[in-house]
Amino acid sequence: MKRSVHILVFFLLTHVNIYSQESKIFADAMELYQTKNYTAARELFLKVDHKDDIDKKLISTVKYFAADCLLKLGQLNGAIEEFENFTSVYRFSNYRDEAFYKLGTIYFEKGQYSLVRQKLLILINEYPESEYLGSSYFWVGE
Repeated sequence: MKRSVHILVFFLLTHVNIYSQESKIFADAMELYQTKNYTAARELFLKVDHKDDIDKKLISTVKYFAADCLLKLGQLNGAIEEFENFTSVYRFSNYRDEAFYKLGTIYFEKGQYSLVRQKLLILINEYPESEYLGSSYFWVGE
C-alpha cells in the first residue's frame, strides 16, 4: 500500500513538472512572439514536447503559432505547409478558422486563386460565426 502511494505521488509530481515546464516554454515563446521576435519564438514553440500526456489544446496552439511565425518571417511556402497540416490534424482547434483565412491570404499573395477560394469556402461553410467570415466572402467574391 505504501509503495503504491509513493508511485502515485511520483507520477503526479512528474506529470505536474512536465506540464509546468511545457507551459513555461510556451509562455516564453508567446512573450517573444508578442515582441515580434518570431525566429526565437518559433524555436521555443518547437521545443514544446508532443508527448501524449501534454494538453492537446496547448499542442494545437503551439503548432498554430509556430506556423504563424513562418508567415510573419515571410517564409510563405513553409507557412503553407504548416497551416495545411494544422488544419488537417487539429480539426477542433480554436485557431482553425484563422488558419484557413491565413492560407487564403497566402495563396492570394502567391496568385493561386483557386486555392484562395477553396480555403475560404471551407472557412465560410464550417465556421459561420468566425470573425473572418465577412472578409472571406469579400475574397471569394460573394
